[in-house]
Amino acid sequence: MLSVCMIVKNEAENLKQTLPNIVKHAAEVIVVDTGSTDNTVEVAKGLGAKVHHFTWINDFAAARNYSISLATQPWILWLDADEYLKEEDLKKAIDHLKNSSEDVLAHGVILTEAPYGKTIRGISYSRIKLFRNFAGIHFVRPINEQLLDREGKSICGKATSVIIYHWGKDLSQEKMQGKKERYFALYHEFLTKNPSDPYVNFLLGNLLREEKRLQEAYIAYESAVENSGKDLKLKIDALTSMAEIALKLNKYKESFQAANQVVSLDPENSGARNIMATLLIGIGKEDTAIQILEEALKSLNCQTIDPIREQVIPRIVLAKAYLKKDNLERARFFEKEAKDLEDKINANSTR
Repeated sequence: MLSVCMIVKNEAENLKQTLPNIVKHAAEVIVVDTGSTDNTVEVAKGLGAKVHHFTWINDFAAARNYSISLATQPWILWLDADEYLKEEDLKKAIDHLKNSSEDVLAHGVILTEAPYGKTIRGISYSRIKLFRNFAGIHFVRPINEQLLDREGKSICGKATSVIIYHWGKDLSQEKMQGKKERYFALYHEFLTKNPSDPYVNFLLGNLLREEKRLQEAYIAYESAVENSGKDLKLKIDALTSMAEIALKLNKYKESFQAANQVVSLDPENSGARNIMATLLIGIGKEDTAIQILEEALKSLNCQTIDPIREQVIPRIVLAKAYLKKDNLERARFFEKEAKDLEDKINANSTR
């Protein structure tokens, strides 16, 4: 039913943690090594994966396409070595595949940023990770590889509640620095030839933001917005990041303008709402901020992709608004709701 396809390099320690559940439930696990110098290959083989080799040519799509070309099952799940699934989520994914109608080509999952080795929900987003084999679906772009169908169109997928915990942003300082340096080099090399590429500018912005180089990150996100074309999601994500950075830099006008653009494109965008409410509190308009957030919480579907941003953060901001109004009872109420909700979300935070 399911082939799991991974490309790896020097990922022995991650594979020891992420492979066992996958091998237990997938029909086959294909690990494509791109030049490891540690014992990645031995670990992968020892855990039951089928190991193949691919000479690295600075092209993620090429490596991904080689990995999926080896798959023999009707469905493919593509993963990185630092992406972890609980057994219950793997079973849930396989159940979705078994019950998929023939017209469904792909499924989206919830990818969440988590502390290393933990299953704690952080900032989350939807991503297509499951797709039909033998349907002409393939990867393009050497960096920020994207899935396209046989006709070259972006893949849309049916949403699922399957969660994948991404540990790639919580590594040792040495490994994290090495990873960042490699990606900086890849991005700069690509942008030298393609300076207006919106996707790589967005990724560069993310990396600069992690390094707290906020002014540079803001400029990269601006380029992503200016060149986003018809990619509305990319434009919204870049504008949201611009709003968040401007808020940190105390550039309130720019922050409000970016958040307002997001709301005009996506009225239900929780990140932009949180920023606008925070800005309103800063200028003494607590009542307006409270109205925006309380109305949003009332209309919120309990099944959300990003419960931290959509449910926890609004309550934290509401507590601040009520505290500024000297309404200690309501402030404590929302503080407690935020804490209880976060504890509930992460009730099973260890594996």
